[in-house]
Amino acid sequence: MDSFCSTSGVRRLSSLVVVGSLLTCCASADSRPLDSRAVVETVTARSAVEPAVLQAAIDSYDLEPLGLDRDALMAGLDDPRSDAYWHARALAWGAGVRPAFGEWRAALARARGAGSPDGVRIGYGIDDFDDSSLENQVSATIDVIRLLGLGPADAEEDAAKSRVALTLGHLEETLWQAVFAVDRARVRLDAARRREQTIAHLLAAARKDGRRIELLAARGRVAPGLVGRVEAVLARLERERTEMAAAAVRAEAVLAQAAGLVPGALALSASPAPDAMPGCPTVGDVQPEELLDRVPALRSARQAYALEEARVRVACASWWPGLRVGPRVKIRPDDFLTGGIVSLDLPWPSAVRAEVDAAKERRTAAREALEDALASTWADVDGYRREAMLAQEIERRDVEPMAQGSARAWRGARARLSVLEGLDALELWLDALQLRANGAVAAIDARERTWLATLRFRESAGRTPGLGGAR
Repeated sequence: MDSFCSTSGVRRLSSLVVVGSLLTCCASADSRPLDSRAVVETVTARSAVEPAVLQAAIDSYDLEPLGLDRDALMAGLDDPRSDAYWHARALAWGAGVRPAFGEWRAALARARGAGSPDGVRIGYGIDDFDDSSLENQVSATIDVIRLLGLGPADAEEDAAKSRVALTLGHLEETLWQAVFAVDRARVRLDAARRREQTIAHLLAAARKDGRRIELLAARGRVAPGLVGRVEAVLARLERERTEMAAAAVRAEAVLAQAAGLVPGALALSASPAPDAMPGCPTVGDVQPEELLDRVPALRSARQAYALEEARVRVACASWWPGLRVGPRVKIRPDDFLTGGIVSLDLPWPSAVRAEVDAAKERRTAAREALEDALASTWADVDGYRREAMLAQEIERRDVEPMAQGSARAWRGARARLSVLEGLDALELWLDALQLRANGAVAAIDARERTWLATLRFRESAGRTPGLGGAR
C-alpha cells in the first residue's frame, strides 16, 4: 500500500495512463493518404457517370424547398439536352456543394453531443509531499445538472438544432446558386455557338457569291477598289467568327466547371439548351412574404436569427449553478476510507449579465441583417423583373423586325447580284451582307439577354430554375 501511494508510484501510474491514451488514439486513427491517380480517375469518371450515381446525389437532399421536381430530375438523368441532366450534375458537383453538404453533416454529428454533461473530473490530493504515505485522496465528480437534462443542457440542444438548420440553409443556398449557374452557363454556351455558326454560314454564302464577283472583276465590270472592299469585309467577318469560336470555347469551359465535367466530355458536345428555346414565361409580381419563404438566402437569414435567439437562451442558462457530485476515497497507511463529494459552481453575476446582453445584441443584429437582406432582395427582384420585361419587349419589338428585315434584304441582294452587273448591285450586296451579320447576331444577343435577365429574376425571387419554363 505504501509503495502504491508514494509519489513515484502515482507518477508511474499517470505516465502509463497518458501513454495508453496516446497509443489508443494512434491505433484508432483512420489514415487515408491521397493517391494522385485515384483522384484523377474519380474526376474523370464524373463525365461518364451512371444515372444511379446522380440519383444517389439527388436523394441526399430535400429538394422541395428549392422547388425542384424530384420525379422530373429522375426521368432525365441520361439526356444531356434536358434541364434534369444539368440540374442533377449541379446538385452532385456544383461549386461549393459538397463542402456545404459536409458542413451540414458535421453539424448533425455535433448536435448529437449537444447538452451532454462535461467529462468526469478526477482529482488527486496529497497532504505531505515529504511523506506521501500519510494520506492520499482520490475523487471523481460528474455534472449532475447536465446529466439530468436541466438548465444549460436544454438550451444547448436547441442551439445545436438551430446550427443544423442554419447549415442546411447554407446548403440550400449553395444548391440554388449551383443550379442557376449551370443554367446561365448553358444559355451563354448556346448563344456563343449560335453566333459562331451564324457567321460561318453567312461567310459560306458570301464566298459563294464571291466567285461571281471575281468573274465580274476579271471582265472589268467591277473596279479593283470595290473588290478590295469586299475582301476587307469578308476578312473582318472571318475575324469575328474566330473570336466567337474562342468565346464558345471559354463558355464551354465555364459549363464544364459548373457541371463537374472534364474537358471533352460528350455531354458538352450536345446542345446544352433546347434547339428552339420556348418563350420566356410571364415574370409577374412578387410579394415580400413570398420572398421570405422561397428565397434560400432569406431562409438562411431567418435561421441565423433563430440561432442567435437560441444563443440568448444559452446565455441565460448560465445563471444555473454547476452541481457536481461523485465518490471520494482517502488512502491512509492503516486505513481505506470511502465517502462522497459535492461541488457547487456559482456563476459570477456581472459576467453572466455581460454574456446575456451581448447575446441579445447579436440577436438584434441578426434581425436587422434579415431586414436588410429582405429590402435588398426585394429591390433586386423588382429591378430584375422590369429588366426581364424590357428585354422581352426589346427582343420582340426591335430586334426581331431587324433580324427579319436583314434576312429579306440579304436574299434580295444575292438575287440581284446573280442577274445584274455593275456597281449598284455589288454595293447593295455589301450593305446587305453587313446588315445581315449585324441583324443575325443582334437576334442571338437579344435572346441571350432575355434568358439571362429571366434567370436572374427567377433566382432572386425564389422561382423554379430551368430553361423549359417555370413549373
